[in-house]
Amino acid sequence: MLFYGEGVYFNFLEIKRNFKNYPTFEVFYYICRVMSLVADIIQEELERLERMLQAKYSELSLFPKGSIRRRKIGKQEFLYRVHRDGAKVHTDYLCSMNDSEKYAQFIKEGEQKLALKRQIKEIKRETEKMRRGLGKFSS
Repeated sequence: MLFYGEGVYFNFLEIKRNFKNYPTFEVFYYICRVMSLVADIIQEELERLERMLQAKYSELSLFPKGSIRRRKIGKQEFLYRVHRDGAKVHTDYLCSMNDSEKYAQFIKEGEQKLALKRQIKEIKRETEKMRRGLGKFSS
C-alpha cells in the first residue's frame, strides 16, 4: 500500500516494519508529513546547488584555457600558459619573472581559477549527497 504525502509516495508496509510499535494512523500520517517536508527541503537545496554550479561554470568560462607553468631557461624563469587543442599541446609565453606586476597578476589569476575549480568540485559532491538523500525518500 502506497501512501501519498505532499508529492512523495511512501510505502506503508515498509515504514510499519521499521517501526514495530505503531500506535495509530495519525502518527503514521504525521511521520509521512515530516518526511515529505524533509524531501521538499532536500529538493530545494538540490535546486539551489545546481543554480550555484551553473553560476560557477559560467564564471570559470571567463578564465582563459590552460594552466600557468614556470619554466627555467638558463638562469631566468618565465611564465607560460599551457593548454590542449585536441592532441596538440600549446605553450604561450606570458611574461618573465622579472616583470613583477604581470607575474603577480598571472599568479593571482591561476590561484583564483584553482579555487573556483575546488568550489565546483565541492558543489558537485554536495549535489550528489542531496540526490542520494532525495532517492531515499522516493519509491
